[in-house]
Amino acid sequence: MLNDIIADHYGPKTAKDYDQISNDLFWQYPTVLEVMAVECRYRSRDLYLGEQPIFGFDLGAGTGNLSTAIFSSLGESIPFRWILVDQSSDMLEMAKPKIKRYPGVDAEYRISELTLSLNSEKDETIDLIVSSFAIHHLSAIEKMKLIEMCHRKLKKGGVLVIGDKMSNADYDEREYRYSLQMYAQHIARQLKMPMDFNTIDEISKDLDLQFEMDGDRPSTLSEHKTWLNEFGFTEVVVPYYCHGNGIVTGVK
Repeated sequence: MLNDIIADHYGPKTAKDYDQISNDLFWQYPTVLEVMAVECRYRSRDLYLGEQPIFGFDLGAGTGNLSTAIFSSLGESIPFRWILVDQSSDMLEMAKPKIKRYPGVDAEYRISELTLSLNSEKDETIDLIVSSFAIHHLSAIEKMKLIEMCHRKLKKGGVLVIGDKMSNADYDEREYRYSLQMYAQHIARQLKMPMDFNTIDEISKDLDLQFEMDGDRPSTLSEHKTWLNEFGFTEVVVPYYCHGNGIVTGVK
């Protein structure tokens, strides 16, 4: 279950500034979304047969950046029935004008926890489920339950694409600190702050505290792959991984 603090954290001000903050300061955020959108295009090539629209879920949709990246990647000629799920009503309000730019998208916005909204759908009815930077707030058990539910709700041939904070198989305290340093250097560079050791260390400490307050609980890359395989996904691959951020995909 997502911590209540996350919904509060992404209130009106954060929602208003989220796109600029995420693109400028979030380590690898634009790259992860771009790779996820390309992966959706590649994996979803057989989902649209010219009859029914692609039925998809964006879990933890935020301001709609991943959704619009997917629509652009697959092409405006492909219709979608698309559900955007998030706990923050303010974030979803920011998504609405972006989604309206795509006339072939029949969008629905649900203020809900991820599993509650997904569980309301019939089994084997969904073509595509995506989630970016959302499930690292879940415990390992909650992630497993969500992935199992995704497999149950997807049609045969349906696709799951997860992009999030993930550590590698040999993740330890040293790698975590190194990732914080990389993130801190990126922020300092974007904000034109001094790049000396003291500044980077202070930013790293602030990041560490913020991640703890946000309830971050990232699992390892190998755990995500194992869970997808255990719950019946095939063609499980990792199209991207770099310093604590990864993408895992699978087909039912």
